[in-house]
Amino acid sequence: MEIARYMTTGIVPRGPRRGGVRWGRMRTSFRVKIALLTIGVAALPLALVGWLLIDVNAREVESSSQALQIALTEQVAAAVDGELRRARTGLSAIGNALTDASLGEEARLATALRLLDANESLEVVAVYDAEGALIDRMGDPSARGIETPDALSAALRERGLGEATEGESVRVLVVERLSAAGRATGWGASPVSLAPVQARVAELSRAQLASRRGRVMVVDEAGRAMVHPDASLRLSTVGAPPATLSRAPSSSEVDGWLRTAAATDAAPWAVITEIPREVAYASLAEMRAIVIGTILGTLLLAVIASLLLARRLAA
Repeated sequence: MEIARYMTTGIVPRGPRRGGVRWGRMRTSFRVKIALLTIGVAALPLALVGWLLIDVNAREVESSSQALQIALTEQVAAAVDGELRRARTGLSAIGNALTDASLGEEARLATALRLLDANESLEVVAVYDAEGALIDRMGDPSARGIETPDALSAALRERGLGEATEGESVRVLVVERLSAAGRATGWGASPVSLAPVQARVAELSRAQLASRRGRVMVVDEAGRAMVHPDASLRLSTVGAPPATLSRAPSSSEVDGWLRTAAATDAAPWAVITEIPREVAYASLAEMRAIVIGTILGTLLLAVIASLLLARRLAA
């Protein structure tokens, strides 16, 4: 009826129907189907590829960040152990020279002084008898301001490590047993500076972590910073180390910080490397934004193109 009316009068029918459905609605439904088909063909595969890229990148960023922290932690732990071991080796060598019966007294003292000058970790050495009473001190005249205790307590002799003190740098008293012919004859002690380790930590924090918020530090069993990139925080409490530690680094996430920690062999300390999660994963967040933006842009273009195509096909 509507078609016949149009053919005789030339009036366009308002609501032409075919099989009970208006042409306007049919055209709209057709356009929607074309748009959805285009979105499915163009955007969904791109979204899948983007999700896979983000997943792969996330695992790679996590792995590389953890590897970097482990490497930094091991480097600092090795630096601490090396500094303290050089000091102990030097003390033992000086003790052997002082108790060498094959040398005269002056030759023994001269040899001990040469050994002291040759050891970069030692500046002042104090020698004690078997009971911890002070016998004598030796060192460079420029190091007169470096103090040593007048006696070594039994607890200090057993522990082998004294309390840390701060001056121009943090120093820790290293105590080593001296022996001759297999018999303990006394003790040697020296306040060893941690300045070389401090310099190494500052360098690694700036160059490797690439963030002012990232840090590498050495803490004692009480959680005090023996070494810290911020010099104002040295010997202040910065947080207790993990309860159980080994020389092998272990990684964890604590309050939004990625943390790697390892124990040192030469002292009951821990090396801790920390960096905020958002800093470590900054590249991942950037990639996620790029992928999402690309998908949304493609989706928008696909919708526009599909609507134009559907209009042409339905015309």
